[in-house]
Amino acid sequence: MTDADHLWTLEHDYWTCGEGQRRETTDTCCVMAFGSPTGIVTGEELHEAHDAAPDWTSVEMLDRVLKKPDVGVAVLGYRAHARTQDGGEHRVICTSVWVRHDSDWCHIQHQQTPE
Repeated sequence: MTDADHLWTLEHDYWTCGEGQRRETTDTCCVMAFGSPTGIVTGEELHEAHDAAPDWTSVEMLDRVLKKPDVGVAVLGYRAHARTQDGGEHRVICTSVWVRHDSDWCHIQHQQTPE
């Protein structure tokens, strides 16, 4: 698996995994920006926002862009179409930043804009 494939898998799994796995792959300084009413969250607020969010059972990532501005830094951009088990949908344009800590990638930023 290439580094790019691994990063896209991490991003996909971040949407569909449980909070325990999110905590493992999220840096303590992570900043995320969601639409109203959540807004900008970091630290424990971020984990509370994830707990309150719907459980996404699938996500399709379209128009994917991956840039690596420096060694150990990856910026992902894409359109997301996520779905819940009961048919709920979420369509957003996203960016995420991942940094490599030793051999593991850590999520340090995520932003969503309604499509």
